Amino acid sequence: MELILLDAARKGNVVMYGRGAQYLLEGMTNVLRVRIIAPFEERVENLAEREWIDPDLARDLIRRSDHQRGGFTHFYFDRDWQSPFEYDLVFNTSRLSKSAIVEAIVAAAKDPNLKEGEADLASHLDDLTLRKRVEVALLKSGKIGSLHFKIECMDGAISLTGHVHNDEEREEAVRIAEKVKGVIQVDDDLQVMNYQHHLE
Repeated sequence: MELILLDAARKGNVVMYGRGAQYLLEGMTNVLRVRIIAPFEERVENLAEREWIDPDLARDLIRRSDHQRGGFTHFYFDRDWQSPFEYDLVFNTSRLSKSAIVEAIVAAAKDPNLKEGEADLASHLDDLTLRKRVEVALLKSGKIGSLHFKIECMDGAISLTGHVHNDEEREEAVRIAEKVKGVIQVDDDLQVMNYQHHLE
């Protein structure tokens, strides 16, 4: 999912809805982060009318959706999705008309500050994508117990820091990273930490 979002961002001129894109594209100054909010009961009323369902059912669905979104953001990004500091603009639809919100978003998207350093940001996005490809390759291999290490990328050079469980896992992690297309070198700073499960 993250690779799909990164590929879309690389093409530019794209609107991403949810999926933690604001965290995935952290550090990209040409990204406008917008959140649309409304009071809970107003959301219930709107959903019930739009879907022709009982308000109690709509209330339950919205609570469940909010819980799942919050859990997703916390689990994958360790962030609070409701924090206003995660966004550039926050609009309350109970206070503003749709047309006013759209005009404000369009105006903000044209802000020259969002265009500064776009050439450098393209390189940064390439590094983000390559780092994610390495992470996916390691996870899909089934040969790494768990990713207790950090993956960083700069201009095609991958850096692995943290710890693995044994020498074989360390060698496998480096080998997998080296085989990912676009990786020009792998800096291995992994530490081997042997331990036994407490039940053993």
